[in-house]
Amino acid sequence: MDALISAFEKAGFAVRVDDEGTTIALIGEEGIPFSIAERVRRDERPPTDDERAEMRRNPWKKGPFYAYSPIGQLTLQIGGDWRDGQHRQKWTDGKPRPVEECLYSVARGLLISADSRAHRRNDND
Repeated sequence: MDALISAFEKAGFAVRVDDEGTTIALIGEEGIPFSIAERVRRDERPPTDDERAEMRRNPWKKGPFYAYSPIGQLTLQIGGDWRDGQHRQKWTDGKPRPVEECLYSVARGLLISADSRAHRRNDND
């Protein structure tokens, strides 16, 4: 995320984190939220001793139990809704190219979202 924010700031976007922990790119007067996440693998696992004891105390508490581990596949997403324009809002690592090589496309998506929101706001004023 640090590398992504640095790239956006070098491209001229201000970036901040709001009180709720959402990362926002400031483009003109518009704040466009964005996030990066890593996919995880979910594997069933046996319950721990504490979980077994909890199941004995509370019969409604039962498995299955899972272990989660990151798989290294990143997804970058621009927050917004359908009114932010007909453009791509999500990029995921893949064989053709990793998400790090999509920063130009992501920046374009941020600009389109900001422009769409500004037009919508001006139409409502």
